[in-house]
Amino acid sequence: MIEPRRAPSSIRGGTRRKVFNIFPASLANWCGLTIALGLLGVNFLLFFHNCNALGNSDSLNGTSMDKHSLNGTLMGDRDSLAEGIPMGKESLNGTSVGSKHRWIKVTDSELDDYRAKETKACRRPFEHCCLGQGRQLLTNSFNDTSHLEVKWSGPTSDLTSVLDAMHDNNVPCNLFFVGMSTSGDMAIGSLCELLREDYTLDDTNCVAYPNHRWAEGHKLNCTNSQADSLQQLYHLTNTNRSKCPEVTISHTPIPLLEKGLNSIDAFWKHPGSGGGLVIVNRGVHCTEPGCVTKNLRRYTENIMPILRSHGWETMFRETEHQHFATSNGYYEEGVANLTSRPCRPIVNNSDYRTTELHDLVRSLNETTPIIALEEATRPLHYMHGFDVERSIYDCTHYTFTPWKHKLTWQGILDGLRTLNAAALV
Repeated sequence: MIEPRRAPSSIRGGTRRKVFNIFPASLANWCGLTIALGLLGVNFLLFFHNCNALGNSDSLNGTSMDKHSLNGTLMGDRDSLAEGIPMGKESLNGTSVGSKHRWIKVTDSELDDYRAKETKACRRPFEHCCLGQGRQLLTNSFNDTSHLEVKWSGPTSDLTSVLDAMHDNNVPCNLFFVGMSTSGDMAIGSLCELLREDYTLDDTNCVAYPNHRWAEGHKLNCTNSQADSLQQLYHLTNTNRSKCPEVTISHTPIPLLEKGLNSIDAFWKHPGSGGGLVIVNRGVHCTEPGCVTKNLRRYTENIMPILRSHGWETMFRETEHQHFATSNGYYEEGVANLTSRPCRPIVNNSDYRTTELHDLVRSLNETTPIIALEEATRPLHYMHGFDVERSIYDCTHYTFTPWKHKLTWQGILDGLRTLNAAALV
């Protein structure tokens, strides 16, 4: 069993521990995990908001938009946009955020490189791998995508660098995103990036996204697809890569973990059953203080130790900012006509979701990485879509742009370094 990672002795006091291998190459398969959870009688009853606008697998979708943004202002080209969204001492709404970084335009060479690689992924097979595509299939969000061609000025990375680091640290090359629809978006973002990097998708041994609004599962011949199973599972190969030539990307919403993982039998059979990284998020459905703490504590106490014993290391992902017409951008139940209002900049920077996540992780008295996303996504109100079908604004999900995902890849890379450092203490 893998020993839990605790804070360095210099911080918590006590003696230094021996160096140990935190990432064993071969571990027990997931069947044991199913049995263990069943024996424990794990049955999670998390507080869950049934709200179409919050981002579950049947929630908001966006559709066509032109140069004009959701808040009614002209998006303009890359030059004018990048100059208009500072993230220094004052944010877009004029309030202090204390960051020296901001969103800037990508260089011409970076854009040319992306366009050359996009042909390998866009519509091969998914529309969702195309720049500007909204979460739902009917979304062809922007006739002009120049405002999406921006990058974070702080450190960022790419998924292949993450995979190299996983390989170098004996972490199985499997990424398991646990959470609701925004975690599903990250699974698709991972798939798209690997396709751009010459990985080949096995379109038979897979689980296609069952979301009826997604509607791209028919482009695959998945033999494992079932509505009550994993929401997504993709196995990809690139024989030209010496590190991580085989990668598995998967996603499941938290309610399936709450039921003890009993319904995802297909997962036990796939090549990624030997461990990897679990990227957990819980926040977008939380609309009152205490919700994040209550839900994630159940995960940390009942699920995370068992996952770790089977070779899966957990990292938490901060919730990307929503931009509804409320003071802090959160969706609020009972607010009249909220989804009929354009997405807008954040007025109040208070964010109890992120605060609760960090407080919870500190209380664990061990090293569990957190992927920072809240601050960087705070000014991105212009990257959401509009649902023409239902005539509502989706201020939760983001339209596809690979440069935003680079924040997550950097966070995972930093998290691997953190875990390694903790193992040497």
